[in-house]
Amino acid sequence: MRTYIILTCVVVFADFAYSQATILNREEGESFKAIVLTFTNQVRECYLVTPKRETVEFKPNNGSNEKYTLLEDTENFSQCQVTINNLDSDDTGLWKLYALYGQNSNDSQEYDVSVRKPFEVEPEYLEQQTFTTYLGGSKSFAIETFAAITSESCDIITPNGDKYDLKNETALIPGIYLQSSADRMCGVRIDVVSEDFAGNWTLIEKGYRYSTPIERRLPIIIYMEGTAEASPSLVTVAEGNNFHISLTNATSEPDTCKLIKPDGEEYRADVNETMSNTCPFNVFNVTSKDNGTWTIVYGSRITYRAPVQVVVVGTPGTATVEQSVWTLDRPLQLTIGPENAIYCKVFEPYGRAFNEGFGRCNISIEKVTSDHAGVWELYVGIHGSVVPQVILLNVNVIEADPKPTVTTSVQVNRPTVAISCSVQSDLFIKACKFRDPSGKILLAHDGVSQTRYNNHGFTSSYQGVAQNHTCGITITEPTVADVGLWRCGVETEDKVLYGHLSVRCPWLVTDPEVAATVITEPTLSAVRSVHALVDESVTLSCSIQAAIRYCYFRVRNGTIFHVSPDKSNYVGAGFDAGECGIRFPGLATTDSGAWSCHVGLNDVKAPEQRRSITVKVEEPLTVRQRGRRHNIRIEAQVYNRRKIDYCVFVRIDGLGFTIDNAPRGYHCFVYPSNGYCELRITNPSTLDLQPWTVLAKISGQDKEVTGVTDIASRGADVSSGFRFPTMWVVVMVVGISLILVGVAVGPYKNRKWVASRASVVRQSFRNSFRKAPPTVNTAVAA
Repeated sequence: MRTYIILTCVVVFADFAYSQATILNREEGESFKAIVLTFTNQVRECYLVTPKRETVEFKPNNGSNEKYTLLEDTENFSQCQVTINNLDSDDTGLWKLYALYGQNSNDSQEYDVSVRKPFEVEPEYLEQQTFTTYLGGSKSFAIETFAAITSESCDIITPNGDKYDLKNETALIPGIYLQSSADRMCGVRIDVVSEDFAGNWTLIEKGYRYSTPIERRLPIIIYMEGTAEASPSLVTVAEGNNFHISLTNATSEPDTCKLIKPDGEEYRADVNETMSNTCPFNVFNVTSKDNGTWTIVYGSRITYRAPVQVVVVGTPGTATVEQSVWTLDRPLQLTIGPENAIYCKVFEPYGRAFNEGFGRCNISIEKVTSDHAGVWELYVGIHGSVVPQVILLNVNVIEADPKPTVTTSVQVNRPTVAISCSVQSDLFIKACKFRDPSGKILLAHDGVSQTRYNNHGFTSSYQGVAQNHTCGITITEPTVADVGLWRCGVETEDKVLYGHLSVRCPWLVTDPEVAATVITEPTLSAVRSVHALVDESVTLSCSIQAAIRYCYFRVRNGTIFHVSPDKSNYVGAGFDAGECGIRFPGLATTDSGAWSCHVGLNDVKAPEQRRSITVKVEEPLTVRQRGRRHNIRIEAQVYNRRKIDYCVFVRIDGLGFTIDNAPRGYHCFVYPSNGYCELRITNPSTLDLQPWTVLAKISGQDKEVTGVTDIASRGADVSSGFRFPTMWVVVMVVGISLILVGVAVGPYKNRKWVASRASVVRQSFRNSFRKAPPTVNTAVAA
């Protein structure tokens, strides 16, 4: 039941204020509320006049009974409001409620009430609506209200059979809410809060179509679904084999288990009674029609679904034949076989095993030869099959197709120059670019022009055109910078092609000095100097403004390295682009010196061109061992004087240390900002005189650089503590000669003195060959 309150303009006459009557439709036994809005006015009298002209007083004397009840004003809203209960047919008519405040101050409200007998009509059933959801889902349903229909009531019947008045919000259970609008007076939103919400619902609306009572019912079915996990969830099986699936977790409703095939039909199978609570199913003699998603379905109120993806592969042992065309003298990288292959073994045409491993079949050949032609055998293992599948690969080796050529054109028509490049008609141009003599790149776009610069009112612009087989650029008001050798690059579906053009504008090069700066003939250029470290990747390259026929690099010792675009160590855009380069994984210091790049052009009459390249390869760490008398020094210098974090000195017997833990007698010096470190040893031992290894950590790098001292370099200046006494020998020989002469000619006394002096000299000579004992070293802070 709904109570309408209409606020209207009040017209004041002599004694009363009247308002428009509120129209109400009620069934027998129902009630309605009459109210006069008094707000803060003090009501002296409140009475009701019935359709029969009977007056019922409520103030100052309260005449409330079972039929009429005065309501309390709890919100300071109205002190004159009553409820008329238990309506019958005699209550049809105009009802008036009066509120008197004082003299000439009164309000009233009229109600035109129509009381009818309860509905006794045949229900109209609307089209059923279904909704599949999950626990926690929500859905709204409504009965559409047309212009000729008035809605009087809206009820909902739940799957349990309980009926609720949607307009009485206090009586609704959680999850059921009234939703109404101007065109849908009876609507409901259902929030699925429990399993009890699954099932059949009925939305009921009662009202009138014009003056005829109607009852419309909307059947609603709510399905609830949940997800479950199957074991296994993915099955790969070969045709003719069987597969077995079940639920990962047991269910309390095993009698509801069903297996749905990919086509939506139920699969009839015997259930294994020993573990029936997991819904196990056995599917036998699988065919290709069984490929797809199988679903284990169970549950009564909530339907749970556990999907299983079944992949059916070919019959095991059946050989398949595939064709492949390989290009002679080209590298090959081929991956073949089923994408889900787990094993592969490849045999060459002559029966020799090529490779074997897990995963798909991979055939990698550095250079295809005619011996590779024939039938290759591939034994492929796939899921669902114990016996490998055989694939016969029929290989046909053919000569490589010649690379398409680019046709170029230059049209000079002062003050414009039009240059274009075209390819054969069966190739589609995706993009096109031009490189001017200075190396600047210009892109050709169909119908697009762009100003390059403005100078003294002159405008230079480039206008491009790119069609299916031709692309070009028109140069307006060219300058000296535009004169010379151009290159165009054309991108097709599978490759990039290059062409070369010579642009000459005689009116721009009349000055001999200007003409001397313009290059009109292909000229080889190269990077003149290349610097690298030992074992570091080194790239040598050269380029020319013409297509190259062949290219090689020559070392000073006569060694030649041939370069070809089909080799893995080639660097460049291709010979047709005029670029030649080679990458070495690493060079040694002995490779330093003069190199040269040599190219021959497609113009066979043109002489071979060459350019020199100076290559300098140095050690990342240069070490040296030097000595002077009883001291030796081990010096280490990092390339380019790079900053270092530390140095480690390692003796030949494995003794290693840094400046922080050097033993006594070993003195370290480190200069991090200069990349230099040094070790000094006083009175070195035999082990100290052997080669030393030095490790240095360059700042910002993860690895260390290493160097070993050279025995040959230290042999010339290392002192062992012994010097041959050349001067002593000379003095001794002279002294002995004089002694012999004195002995022969002198007196006895003199001979005795000479003998004693000779003994002293002899003893001194002997001592000169003896090495003094080493002194004790003291630790010195580095």
